[in-house]
Amino acid sequence: MQIGDIVARKSYKKDITFKIVDQQETDKGTVYILKGINLRIVADSMVDDLELVPKDDVRENDKVFDKKVNTSIKKVLMNRLNANKKFRSPNIERNKEIKIKEVKNKEVAFGRPGKVLHIDADSEYMNTCLKVYKQLSIQAVGAVIPEKDQSTYVVELIKNVRPDIVVITGHDGMLKGAKNYLELSNYKNSKYFVDTVAKIRTYQPNYDDLVIFAGACQSCYEAILDAGAH
Repeated sequence: MQIGDIVARKSYKKDITFKIVDQQETDKGTVYILKGINLRIVADSMVDDLELVPKDDVRENDKVFDKKVNTSIKKVLMNRLNANKKFRSPNIERNKEIKIKEVKNKEVAFGRPGKVLHIDADSEYMNTCLKVYKQLSIQAVGAVIPEKDQSTYVVELIKNVRPDIVVITGHDGMLKGAKNYLELSNYKNSKYFVDTVAKIRTYQPNYDDLVIFAGACQSCYEAILDAGAH
């Protein structure tokens, strides 16, 4: 096994596909650091529990994931289209003043999505997200920053970009053997998401002026919400 290999964990019935991103020498041997390919999970494993995933399987998994993304995009676009049609119904035509006021308000809600600042630790995932934002006609700025450094740069980015929505993502996961789901120290990167959200709320405490979405698969969402995310 080496860095860059695509693997799955036998003890978890090979349910998630990972990429080996690092390795560490311990008293028990070499521990491989894993990041999920399509799920935002970070994990570690000994080599005995890992199995290489054939390239054909990787390509097939990517096709399935891309199909899910495209299906979600179509749903969002259809919902937006239906919403716009609903608020342009002939019933509004009866009163021109009501028509102007209501249509203008609904255009703000459905016709112009807010500007997004998206911070993530993975450049490949960020590129995928930026493509989706473009397909949805959402103005977005992306920044690739490791989870542990996101709180350091987030306020300066917000000042420069002036977003309506901030999205903070990356990889996360519970430590092996942890049982308390509400204990922040039992998670790989949740504490960094909490620190980043708290830093944003110190700068902008108003929930209406700045919307924050934060976290990854298996994050401690209770703590992230308590820090000020939506």
